[in-house]
Amino acid sequence: MGRRGGNNHGRGRGHGRGHGGIPFNLENTPPPAEENIPPPPPPPNLAEVMAQQTQLLAALVEGANRRQGGQQNDFQRKLEGFLKLRPPTYDGTDPDPLVADDWLKEMEKKLDLTTFTDDECVGAATHQLTGAARAWWDSFSDSHEDPANISWDEFAKAFTEYHIPKGIMEAKAEEFRNIKMGKDRVTEYTTRFTNLLRYAPSYVVNSKKEKLYYYRKGLNPHIKLKFGGIESNTLRALVDRCIQIEKDRAEAGEEYRERKRKPEESFRGRDRKRFCRDAPSRERSRHNRDDNPGSSRGSGGYTAKYSRPA
Repeated sequence: MGRRGGNNHGRGRGHGRGHGGIPFNLENTPPPAEENIPPPPPPPNLAEVMAQQTQLLAALVEGANRRQGGQQNDFQRKLEGFLKLRPPTYDGTDPDPLVADDWLKEMEKKLDLTTFTDDECVGAATHQLTGAARAWWDSFSDSHEDPANISWDEFAKAFTEYHIPKGIMEAKAEEFRNIKMGKDRVTEYTTRFTNLLRYAPSYVVNSKKEKLYYYRKGLNPHIKLKFGGIESNTLRALVDRCIQIEKDRAEAGEEYRERKRKPEESFRGRDRKRFCRDAPSRERSRHNRDDNPGSSRGSGGYTAKYSRPA
């Protein structure tokens, strides 16, 4: 009995745990709310499709123009910065080919300081061409197969061939080989020698010995004789030596003229003293002649008595 009662007590507790709490009544559960889903839009008609395509095409064109305009604005900004470097202009009228060569080298130095692309370098350089040089460039670019893509090397080669002719370069090289000092001072001769050295053959430009040879070859004889056995290792040392010789020669000439001037001044001084010392006697002689005019020969005032013979 006790074990069965215990069993009943156990089952009763278990039953209470399994079905205790708030009872769940399906009848009292509210139904789910219905969702407010909008109806699908009607399909677009032909006019609306054409309008959408037109808007899309306009947006594409605007984007392309914006990108192209950005590139143009970028080049304009670079060009403005380049012009602040004060690049030189070239008009092609100077007959000296060194002027064209100097312009091209100066442009390369200025362009190295910029962020231009290769094609933009050509545009910036040709921006500085004026007059006859600009007319040459217009003609060259018009006849080019692809004028929008001319590289810098191609431009530099064409510019050199046209504005720095080979014949003129050879004539200038010959002028260098036959250079003479003449009546120039040493500094003037040195400047002319340095300018013509740019036309000299490469074996002269790259050889210190050849430079010294041609410089001494063109000096005046009176400067060459002063060298004796003295040799100069550099052109600068040779020029300094020539300047000193010229200075010494000028001082010696001035000293010689000064010595020659002093005896002449001393001789003229003695003559003035003698003239001043003899001036009173000459004055008295003149007064005597004025007081006795008959004593003057040839004056017609001779009054001596004359007896005519019988």
